[in-house]
Amino acid sequence: MCGRIELDLEISNPAMQRIRDLLNQQYPDERITSGEKYPSDLLPIFTAGKEKPKLAIMRWGFHGSGKSKLVINARSETVTDKLIFKESFILRRCILPTTGFIEWSQDGPKTKYLFRLMDDVMVYLAGLYRQYDDGLRFVILTQAANLSMAEIHDRMPVIIKQTEINPWLNDNDHAKKILKLTGPRLVRTVY
Repeated sequence: MCGRIELDLEISNPAMQRIRDLLNQQYPDERITSGEKYPSDLLPIFTAGKEKPKLAIMRWGFHGSGKSKLVINARSETVTDKLIFKESFILRRCILPTTGFIEWSQDGPKTKYLFRLMDDVMVYLAGLYRQYDDGLRFVILTQAANLSMAEIHDRMPVIIKQTEINPWLNDNDHAKKILKLTGPRLVRTVY
């Protein structure tokens, strides 16, 4: 499960600078701050564009049964079968740019960890989105944890390499292949 992410909009990084610029140009009245982000928060999301990904702002979580319950994750193993996700997987894949995701230890005292990539400050998470009466909403895809994550939790987000963003957004067959890959090696720090 992925129930929290970190978004540090202040880091010095060309990809994050692009996100800041797009937010300022396209959403000058929206206030998205840095820090720990929760389900139901508004976040910057990349969707398929004609030539390159386009930025949108969406709320984290599909409506479940009743508007008070949120569905925040989708299992990659069943995303093409479940009615709530199937159409979005085919037509509306997205990318959540983050600077890491947060998970708690399951055994013993609860410890909060931030997971990041070893060689990049940006962590791109695979997602799906759809339109609701109250606007665009997204979920994060999860997969079985790899060895760098399994000690803390049995699930982890599907992480997309920067070079795989366009294929994830635009190519259904390639997106299905990405779902079968093992996630990259991660580093964790106490958060």
